[in-house]
Order: sequence, then C-alpha cells, then structure tokens
Amino acid sequence: MSRGSQSHKPGFGAGGLAGLPRGEAMKLGSLFMLALLFTFFVLWGLRDQTRKPVLPLPPIPSRVDKGIDIKVEVIPWRPPRRRLNSIIRQSTRADRVRSYPEAINILAPLVADRPYTHFLLDEEYEDVGGFALVPIEDLLDPARSLEFRAEPIEVKGVLREWRSVLPSAFELDEKVFKRPLWLAELEVEGHPVQALLLGKPPDSIVTPGRIYKVRGVFYRLRDILKRVDENGREVEEYVTVPLLLAKSVAPVVPLHLVEKLPPDLKDRIKDATDYEDLPPPPQADENFFVLAGYALAHKNRIPGPDDEVIFVKGRGVIENPEEYRLKFVETRGEIVYMNWEGFEYPDMRPEDAPTLGYWHCIISHSQPSINAPISLLIPWAELPEGIGIGAVVRARGIYFRVHAYENRKGQLSLTPLVVATMDPWPDPLKPTTIADPFVVGAIIAFGLVTLLLVGMLVRDRRRAARLEEKLREERVRRRHASGMNLDALLPSGEEGRRE
Repeated sequence: MSRGSQSHKPGFGAGGLAGLPRGEAMKLGSLFMLALLFTFFVLWGLRDQTRKPVLPLPPIPSRVDKGIDIKVEVIPWRPPRRRLNSIIRQSTRADRVRSYPEAINILAPLVADRPYTHFLLDEEYEDVGGFALVPIEDLLDPARSLEFRAEPIEVKGVLREWRSVLPSAFELDEKVFKRPLWLAELEVEGHPVQALLLGKPPDSIVTPGRIYKVRGVFYRLRDILKRVDENGREVEEYVTVPLLLAKSVAPVVPLHLVEKLPPDLKDRIKDATDYEDLPPPPQADENFFVLAGYALAHKNRIPGPDDEVIFVKGRGVIENPEEYRLKFVETRGEIVYMNWEGFEYPDMRPEDAPTLGYWHCIISHSQPSINAPISLLIPWAELPEGIGIGAVVRARGIYFRVHAYENRKGQLSLTPLVVATMDPWPDPLKPTTIADPFVVGAIIAFGLVTLLLVGMLVRDRRRAARLEEKLREERVRRRHASGMNLDALLPSGEEGRRE
C-alpha cells in the first residue's frame, strides 16, 4: 500500500471516542473546561441576582404598641404630703402601732380615683417609669419615711399571703370603700411588706410562693405582731412593716441568671405529644426561663471547645426528642421567619429581668420535607449585623423540646425548639442539595453544553471522514484512468467499493 493511500479510521465516524488523535482530544478537553467555566459563572451571576435580600430586624414593640395611650391628658400627682406628715408619727413603736384614720381617709380616695396610666405617664415621674424602685432598707428607715410619704414606688418580692379584708380593718370609710379589698404580704429580701390593693385585682390566679411586684404609693410604717422563729420555737413579736396603698399587684417575669441547670430539669420538660391540647408557648413555660437564664449567664461562651455538639438534620429532632434533650446542637439554613416575642407580663420594665423577650427565628433547610425546620429562640435583643429574614446562618444552642402550633392552613405543625447560647453567624455557603434549583440548573446547563460540544465534534469528524473518502476515491479513479492496476492496492473486501 502506498503512503498516499493510507488513512486512519475516524473514531467518531465509527460512533465512539476510540482512536481520537491526541491533538483533537486536547482540543475537546479545552472546549469542555471552557464550557464548564462559562456555565458556572453565568449561573452564579444569575443566582446572585435572584437571591432574596436580608430583611432588617422587626421592631421591638414600644409602650404605644402595648395599648397605652400616651396622648391622654395627665393630671399631675399632688397629694397633701405636708398635711399627712403632720398627722402621722412613726419614730417610736407606739407611733407605729397607732392607727391614723384621718390620714388614710385623705390619701386612699386619691389613690383609688387616680387612673393607673396617669401614674405611668406623669412627666414628673417619667425618669423612674412612673414608680420609683426603692430599696427595702430605705423604706424601713423611719427618718426617711417623710421623703417617701405618698410617693409612687414599686417593690418586688415573694408573695407570702393574699387575702380579702374589710375596709374597716384599716379604718377606711365604708361609704367610700363599699367592697372588700385585697391585702398582699410580700417578703422582700427577708423583710415583710404589706400592700392594700385599691385598684383592680389581677386577672390571673394569684399564687403564693411566686415573685410579684406591687405598684402603689407609700403610706406609712406600722408595727404588727407576727409569729417569728426564735431558737427553734415560734414567738410573737412586733415587726416593722411598710404599708403601701397599691394600684396593681402583678407577677414578675420568672427569669434570672442561672449558672447551673437543675438536675431534674430534663424530667420536668414535656413535649407536644405530652399535652392533650396545644402546648403552652415558651413564655408560659417556666422551664424555658430556666434555660434562657442559663443561656444568658453563659452567652457566647458555651458550647466550649471540649463540649460535644450535635449537628441536627432530618426528622430525628422531632421523632426522638429524648436523644437530643438539653444537649448542645448546631443547625444551618435560611431564616424564613423572625419576630420579637415579648413576655406577656404586665408592667414590665428593664429592671425586672435580664431580657423582656426573645427573638423567635425559624431556620429552614433546602428540603423541609426531609429536614425539619428549627425554631431558634434567642433570649436577647441585640444581634450581629446581617442577621434577619433571608440570611443563611449557622446557630448553636441547647435542645429544649418539641412544640406544636396551628399553621395558616389550620393544620397542626411540629417544630423543635432550640434555645440559643450564641449569636447566630452568617454562613458564606448556601446549603444546597441535588434538589436546589441552582444545582439542577447547573447540571442541566452543563449537560446541554457538553452534548452540544460533543455533537459539534461528531459532526465535524463525520464531515471530515466523508471528505477524506471522496478524496481517496478520486485518487483511485485518476490512477485507474491512467492504466494502473489498482486491484492489488485495494485491501481485501474492498473490491465492491471501486467503480
């Protein structure tokens, strides 16, 4: 066979890649990489353009949002203090045992008739929130009682007694006070304080043993006989007790800093399946306040480097809550819901608790049907920049319990509650799976581009093969025309191809 008649068999002409020359293979590989890079950058740009922006944090409700009309015309609080001080004496025990019917019948009607909101919105007491927080030591000091006479104050302590009393028990005019009143006795830092409620009693059940706050005006110091424990036996002795004419008695947010979790906390926690009806919200669950106090006491310091952290994914956080209870967990996803949930306690003020609410965030994975969305409860107000609805974050906290609520469709939905112990931080990588639209689009686009390149190369190879065959046949025809014996040059089996 002459050199001019030799030709290689085209690999693509035969329908495969076998026998592809090295130069063309390198060309195909280069085109393949260029197509891959082009597809990636185009889709990445489209992804950045269609990504939802991170929304700013919702506002924390103010006093106006809580229904207090700040435009009401407030009558300044101007009780006759000089006259009251001229009547009341309390330097000695005899003075404090005495009753002063004239004085209480001057002050009590003024307190009873004054709207509660007038105390809150009085400009003279605006800097103390309407009612001043007075240390119990100052209230018990007879020398300072003149300063506090008829002043709006607030005390907070453990409720020891709550009972109904007749107005005559305090020598009040029964023509003015026609109904029984309520008397609360609190223990404030080991000292008893009495409050005669002249306003509306609380809507909720008053429970002795819980912490309550009393808001009213200071009336006087009085000495009363009380049973006290002295060397293992009870005796009666006079105890000095501050008496307030109260406008409100309300429970205090049961939240304080906790260094260690109670050993029985795990046994006290109930999941949604333990309730016949919907479980209480977190702010109505005392176990939540314990966890929140623990998280606040160790904010951004737990979990530590030696603590085990479980990455929660799938439905196990709902189906097997006992496996995760009170353990450190981590989640990752997009914030799809975020709202400030204020504690539903009356007359809240910053001094009541380390925080007066929490951020409720729902962190959703890209496949919520497979991975349960996580309800993250963040018990502090300040959050890092970039945290909001639409942000992709990582978060760590303590697994609390399974909660249940009715969704917009009226169906029951279950969600795991996690109390955050650290600020959530933005995750630079968006969580993706095979079902992510970007991944699906990238796969489809890359496949189309690859098929296009392969098709173009196959087409070119086939054209080149046909052209080479025609050229070969033309050379054979010319040699035959010149009288050359071409049968010897044709490979076996190719006689039929010569015209």
